[in-house]
Amino acid sequence: MAFPASVRNEALRRAHFKCVACHDPFVEVHHITPQSEGGADTLDNAAPLCAGCHGRYGANPDFRKQIRRMRDNWYDICEKRFSPSGLEFGRQLNTLNETLKTVRADQVKYQDTLEQIKSVIVDYMAGTASVVNAAETFEEIVAASGSTGPTGPDIPTPSGRTGFCPKCNRLSFDDDIHPGNCTICGTPLT
Repeated sequence: MAFPASVRNEALRRAHFKCVACHDPFVEVHHITPQSEGGADTLDNAAPLCAGCHGRYGANPDFRKQIRRMRDNWYDICEKRFSPSGLEFGRQLNTLNETLKTVRADQVKYQDTLEQIKSVIVDYMAGTASVVNAAETFEEIVAASGSTGPTGPDIPTPSGRTGFCPKCNRLSFDDDIHPGNCTICGTPLT
């Protein structure tokens, strides 16, 4: 006697219509313990097997426990792989992937904006640097750098005298510690 349709269909569904041993498709539901030896037409005695695996394992009583373990293991794998929670996890991954794509697109957009800001700042600083480099007095440096507040320069004027440093090749100031010497390199000012 064959398995009832409900048992056969449930065994196939649990195995995702694949052989529990080799996982190939095109399977039939076979008795683990044959009917001739008292095997029942129940789900517990059913194992979806392809023709090759049924021929290899089905007739050998020594393999019956192994067929049952392979079947139970394959059922567990199928349940975990294709379970509703697995599908929900897949949906969540897809949503996160879409969010990641949006974040990456925003990063590119923001990177372009940052590059534009950087370019404007570099151009401004280059222009200011050339004007400051051309200045010859402290007041011209302050005015060229645009660092003046409402009451005059907000850069403190050094207390020492100004002069030209032959080593630094620029205008410098002495300080109270080494009067008459460049504050940068210590060379006497001219």
